[in-house]
Amino acid sequence: MGSIAILATVIILLQSVFSLYQVQYYNRFVRNLAKKYRGNKGYDLITDVAKHLFTSAVIVVVTDINGVIMELYFYSGLTIFSKFKRFEKFDGEKLDNELVSLMDQEKSSLKKKAFKQLVMKRMEAITI
Repeated sequence: MGSIAILATVIILLQSVFSLYQVQYYNRFVRNLAKKYRGNKGYDLITDVAKHLFTSAVIVVVTDINGVIMELYFYSGLTIFSKFKRFEKFDGEKLDNELVSLMDQEKSSLKKKAFKQLVMKRMEAITI
């Protein structure tokens, strides 16, 4: 019984350490991307997260003042070894509902969900 408690404690501690690592990686990535555009007016950096049971997907998008995608990155996975991946397919596209229909062709449902959430937030910000 005692060994189960020790094992559970070790698992919880490791999970906490790995979660901190992932948060630091995210913050470092977003900070470096923001630095790239610092001093250039007319760019927005937008992020969103979609979750499903044990996995999640993070989307990071840089758009210009007209809503045209300059850079788009996805992060998804279960381990600390997952990294943001550039998604160049939509560079130069306008971030709008038409692009959501193009995204429906993607296989990953979490990518689709994160992308749709991001577009909806962006549309709300424009209409308010």
